[in-house]
Amino acid sequence: MTTRRLAPLHFARPRVLLLAALALLGAPREMFAQQVEGTSLVGKKVITRKGTVLKVDDKVVYDEGRGERLKLGLDQRKPHTYKVRKAREGEVWLSTGDVTAQGWTPISNIILLDEAIAYIDEATREKPESPEACFDRALIWQALGKTDKALDQCNAAIRLIPRDDRKFAYLFRGLLRAEEGRYEDAVEDCTEAIQLDPRYVEAYVNRGAIRIRSGSYDNALEDFNKAIEIDPRSARAYYNRGVVWTKRKEYDLAFADYDQAVQLDPAYALARCGRGGAWARRGEYDRALPDLDEAIRLDPDLANAYKYRGVIWYDKQKFSKAADDFGKAIELDPSRADFFTWRSSAWFGMNEYGKAVEDGTRAIQINPNDASMYYGRATIWNLLGEHGKAIADLTRAIEINPDLKSSRLCRGITRIAMDDLAAAAGDFGHVIGDDPGSPSAFYYRAVAAFEQGYFDLAIEDVDKAMAFGRSHAATYRLRGDAWYAKWDYEKAIANLDYAAGQDPLDHEALDGLAWILATATDERVRDGGRAVESATRACQLTDWKTPEHLATLAASFAEVRDFENAVKRQQAAIDLTEDPPTQELRRERLALYAAKQPFHVDPGPRGARDVMSPGERRASLTAFVNRAILSEHDRARREAASSEIIRRADRENTATKAPWVDRAAALFKP
Repeated sequence: MTTRRLAPLHFARPRVLLLAALALLGAPREMFAQQVEGTSLVGKKVITRKGTVLKVDDKVVYDEGRGERLKLGLDQRKPHTYKVRKAREGEVWLSTGDVTAQGWTPISNIILLDEAIAYIDEATREKPESPEACFDRALIWQALGKTDKALDQCNAAIRLIPRDDRKFAYLFRGLLRAEEGRYEDAVEDCTEAIQLDPRYVEAYVNRGAIRIRSGSYDNALEDFNKAIEIDPRSARAYYNRGVVWTKRKEYDLAFADYDQAVQLDPAYALARCGRGGAWARRGEYDRALPDLDEAIRLDPDLANAYKYRGVIWYDKQKFSKAADDFGKAIELDPSRADFFTWRSSAWFGMNEYGKAVEDGTRAIQINPNDASMYYGRATIWNLLGEHGKAIADLTRAIEINPDLKSSRLCRGITRIAMDDLAAAAGDFGHVIGDDPGSPSAFYYRAVAAFEQGYFDLAIEDVDKAMAFGRSHAATYRLRGDAWYAKWDYEKAIANLDYAAGQDPLDHEALDGLAWILATATDERVRDGGRAVESATRACQLTDWKTPEHLATLAASFAEVRDFENAVKRQQAAIDLTEDPPTQELRRERLALYAAKQPFHVDPGPRGARDVMSPGERRASLTAFVNRAILSEHDRARREAASSEIIRRADRENTATKAPWVDRAAALFKP
């Protein structure tokens, strides 16, 4: 069993786990020194011998024997591990973000973490079951991420210690239980420690941090308040109380506590990270970035600082920088599913869809029971045209969380792409049943009804979508197509004209409007000049590569008796048409224009547009699905975020509602 990765709450380390717990009980220094001389230590995790001091410019800045930082005089406890940052002859530079201690020490003072258990066993051969030996092993197993083994050793130590002397042991066991997610048991252990010593600051801090994890914010505040009352210089207490205020979105109070923590300990990386994250949630990136940069400088292993900063880069659409930061977070903690989810978002922003799928898949492997992750990967599958895989992911998301409306909406949209229109309508109907005021569900059900030829039902659902607030250009365009299919030219033109005016980039609305104005059998409706203008604009918007738009333009030229251009544009449409039956129909029209005759036609079931080949219809549906999927995914993210810029970055093993598609408007028109 591996350690559950905790959020950046700061749990105080119990005093019994000072270097006495890592003393290695007097084993010969030479034994280890021989093992490490000449090896590469940079980047390695290590523990240190009892009494190790860290120096900067030959001045002692941290003395483990005294258990406090001399320079600041703070009651800071010995960290459980260090990381080697750099090396020089005979010495290594150690640092840790836990209590922000760093400096040079001789190589002979360190033991590689991977070798620590064997070393402790050798050092404690005479008393292998002593409390000290058990705590040594427990702390090393905990540092190695083996919480179950750490708990076994901690329980063994507790059995050997008289009850009145167990306050440190209870505190350590509470920390281990919290790492396993056993929050009630962890709180109970901290409470036991407090009962043995009512002024035990570390126990209040740890219990409060655990209560944050379980959502008991009021109780957590009481613990932090008590810790500060006992020790007004406890930076950890201020930091963790700031986390509570941040969770409650009471940012002014959060900033006050983060500021106090930083003032008490200017090298406190977690406090700077927390303050930077709070500024980011407020959208004040210029204030957030300096704090996050400094947090990373102080503790290059603080994964969440990279994540917060990556989210800021993502929101600024600097996707490459975002991917780099998320990648660093993954390197530091590859067990966090949300890190992979965010990097998948960054890959998506760079159109690296294959990499986006890989990271989305990795996130699911880590946390297979988070519906939002399947939903996010389905978005990419859809845009890659892998609709079957998208359906599978969305179905799994619905199984995990049947109340996730966005999954049913997107499954319905995907089913439209697969021509499974009845099933699509069923998905939208299910959403409407749960949420009778869902404008998106009514709109997409109208699309499914239109594609099946149920024009009255389509108009009815579009009207409801508009009544509930969905009134963008595509909604009017759909209603215009439906009215045209019902031979109501006036209402069709009114809706399509409004759609084109509302969104000048809506080439489909422009094409539909031009088609009616050029080809209507009612001469009172036709307006060749306007038709040419609208159709030309539609062709320009699609780089003259859409055959149905070119065919509409040809019909428009024919209506104004410009048959030379009519023939030219119709031939261009034929050249781009791959389906033989559709080519034949367009050749018949070409012959008509060559004979200097316009083309007029009654409304058809496909709405206000030229005949479409199966491939053209598929392309049109695919474009619609891409626009819809991106639009709904972005809408779901924004609703889930509740207007916050950044969701909680420290929800362990839980995906942030991934903003895969903030660039939706730039990629496709919603």
